[in-house]
Amino acid sequence: MTLPKTLKVGPFEFEVSLEAKMDEDSYGHLEYEKRKLSVLERLGNFDQHSTILHEALHAIDDCYGLELGERGVQCLETTLTQLIKDNPEWARELVSACTGEPLVTIGPIVIQDTLGDTAEGLRDYLKNV
Repeated sequence: MTLPKTLKVGPFEFEVSLEAKMDEDSYGHLEYEKRKLSVLERLGNFDQHSTILHEALHAIDDCYGLELGERGVQCLETTLTQLIKDNPEWARELVSACTGEPLVTIGPIVIQDTLGDTAEGLRDYLKNV
């Protein structure tokens, strides 16, 4: 599992860390003033990333004064996660459009073109496999 070390939300950068223990019924925690986002270590890959999204939505809420509350954040986390899961091609295109880094798809594998010769070599290799 690869989690980001930091996550930029609005003008702020939050440190992302894994925690062995949290309060009961909590998978993640945001300390907005300290710019820290914590995720429960024992969660699986999907749940860790979903929790990061959840806590990032809290950060957006705090940063822009949206007053979403826990119910609003949970609803957005669930629906955005499902949107991405149901539309993986579009999600990859969205990332490419937002970052300006074109993606090359080879079957189920997505390679950033910024890899240059490495991406080309892998493309050639996979064509012959």
